[in-house]
Amino acid sequence: MKKLISIQTQTLENYLQCTHLRNLDKIIGAGEYGQIQLYESIVTKEKVAIKIALSSDLDEELLGEIEIMKGLDHPNIITIKGFGISPTFIAMEFIKDTLGDNIQGYTELGRTRPEKEAFEIISQLLDGLEYLHKKNIIHRDLKPNNILVDKWNQIKIIDFGFAENLNETDVSIDTYDGIGSEKYRAPELHLYYRKAEKGTRAAHSTAIDIFVVGCILYELLTNRMLFANTNCFEDSIVQHQYFVSMDLVSGKTNDSLATHQSRMPKEFRTSLKQKYKHRQYIQCQISLLSQEMTSLLRGLLFSDYSKAKKCDASKRWTCTQAKQELSPYL
Repeated sequence: MKKLISIQTQTLENYLQCTHLRNLDKIIGAGEYGQIQLYESIVTKEKVAIKIALSSDLDEELLGEIEIMKGLDHPNIITIKGFGISPTFIAMEFIKDTLGDNIQGYTELGRTRPEKEAFEIISQLLDGLEYLHKKNIIHRDLKPNNILVDKWNQIKIIDFGFAENLNETDVSIDTYDGIGSEKYRAPELHLYYRKAEKGTRAAHSTAIDIFVVGCILYELLTNRMLFANTNCFEDSIVQHQYFVSMDLVSGKTNDSLATHQSRMPKEFRTSLKQKYKHRQYIQCQISLLSQEMTSLLRGLLFSDYSKAKKCDASKRWTCTQAKQELSPYL
């Protein structure tokens, strides 16, 4: 593992002096717990991204992110160059584009990427996640904008503000509603938050990261979000996730809506008329997929609602299983 060049008691001012960095006066991002500013080495011209706590109230949150990130060393996870206090900061390698930018570029050109390229990106993502999951760390906020991609299509997972070490932290269900982005959030997080089972970690597992891999795979190949919010679903993104997952897994888009209605948790139920519109959307989405891609998505998105009307993600693929299934396409 690379040795960090700073210690937690080092101030930002001292760090900048020791590393000969100058501020380029450019804000390149803002996360839940801080603002990311761009710096450049006066000596080597190398650019460095530094995430800085916006206020003293956010120091503890950013220190938690540092605590997780300082122990990580993997080619598909962002590299820390230093960290410290006054204000609390993390210095990281700089890569300009996110995977979201990359997808947008394809969209603007009116092109879709080759499947092999998409699968190679997903393979790297699974490599990074497998490393995290073996350390019992879940990211909990994966999405294209939290993945950097360079000109060689090497990816780096970033933003560990919501990450949790399952060995150390007792997560309360109260926090679930704020975890991640709704359009990439695993359905079990929605369900367990709504049931308000305080103090349980039943929905907190590595499976929530795997679910997002399925969402990203679909988006890479189609330039469309799998769970984009549309007028026909009002604010029922949870139901959207439920039905797309169920239909992809079963491969049966002709099952009666009443059958689906009886199988789903009551928190997800709305009118059958609304569900019919939803089904039409799903059928359109599935028609765009190859058989191989649909098979991969089934394993990544798998959510079982048949037991006591709860969401069981235990049969969703692990990173290792997903990599094995993906290998023939690389």
